[in-house]
Amino acid sequence: MAEKPQSPISVIKEQFAVLGVLVVLIGTVYTDYYYASFGLRYQSLNLPASHIIYRGLTVLRDAPYVALPYLVAVLWLVIDSGAKHPWLVSNRTAISYTVIASVLFLSYWLASIAGSRSAATDLSTSSTLPRIKQLVSSVEGKFPCETADACRLLLIDGDYLYVFTPTDKKSSIPNVIRLDKKAFNEISTGTQ
Repeated sequence: MAEKPQSPISVIKEQFAVLGVLVVLIGTVYTDYYYASFGLRYQSLNLPASHIIYRGLTVLRDAPYVALPYLVAVLWLVIDSGAKHPWLVSNRTAISYTVIASVLFLSYWLASIAGSRSAATDLSTSSTLPRIKQLVSSVEGKFPCETADACRLLLIDGDYLYVFTPTDKKSSIPNVIRLDKKAFNEISTGTQ
């Protein structure tokens, strides 16, 4: 008995699901390795889910080699949807599992490299992260980053600012300082 062909809509849904899983996987691994280089766990940073998806897509701009798992997945989806050759049809399941395992391994490996490389750039004095020009405190006391351009702004989440001083020492993890946003009336940043 012949197998009933899938409707184009169900094929497209499956393809989007596979690509969506890749975007989330690559974004999560990239984010994990990036923030781990700063000595932080991304799970504790209060990042929105959209950040992971955004990273899964924008990593391709900075690290085009991460597109390889996407290309392999799309290529297999195209081949699989039009498979007529008897050998391909009879081995479809085994080939699919092999391709999926390969794509997952490649995704993890390449995204971890991209995240680590991006962090290495941002940890150095040639970082493109915003320089902190001025922090105007709402409370008395001495705060880090009082010298203009000494610190970089790593992240602002719902409650905190994460700042650090870049260094050209490749083996050191910076001292990332978490500051309560409520303690500052003004935060001036810039890249120059």
